[in-house]
Amino acid sequence: AGDSFFFGKYEQDNDKSNGKEPIEWQVLDKKGSKVLLISKYGIDGKYYSKDYTDFTWAPCSLRKWLNEAFIKDAFGSSDRAMIQTTFISDKGQGKSTEDKVFVLNMKEAKKYFEDDESRLCVSTAYADAQLKAQADEEGNYFSYSLYCDWWLRSPGEHEKSGKFVVNVDEDGAISQTNVDCYFVAVRP
Repeated sequence: AGDSFFFGKYEQDNDKSNGKEPIEWQVLDKKGSKVLLISKYGIDGKYYSKDYTDFTWAPCSLRKWLNEAFIKDAFGSSDRAMIQTTFISDKGQGKSTEDKVFVLNMKEAKKYFEDDESRLCVSTAYADAQLKAQADEEGNYFSYSLYCDWWLRSPGEHEKSGKFVVNVDEDGAISQTNVDCYFVAVRP
């Protein structure tokens, strides 16, 4: 735990002409021969759920993207074979799932990152471009910051005004935002 290494490749410098860059991962935990990893950087900009209706992990579009498009784009078949399926039990927070790629929940984010400063994350140039494109699509302004917000999979408070999901904000604090928020990066 605490080590980092490169595994898989994904567009990060926003220059597709030079190919994908290796993904840097941090080891959060190790149990036997299995490790729990998180990307060092916010590597893409995606909605948790563009529909503004799916506020739990099981049906959200982010989960589908991670386990279908992302995994195929970032990892060759031999690398995908090394990625274990994980049982995701979010008691009282929706349906349990089995995923190869996921984002942390709030409890895990607090366990593996003990304070706001340790949760600070920088996004890649590609992620920034994707977040800006989403903002433009929504007719909103995207403000670049040194650090990025990143998704967690825990649902936020359910209020009459909408559906919320927990995230880590640009200050490293555990926060919440709308599921269709356009400025939150993905940190698988």
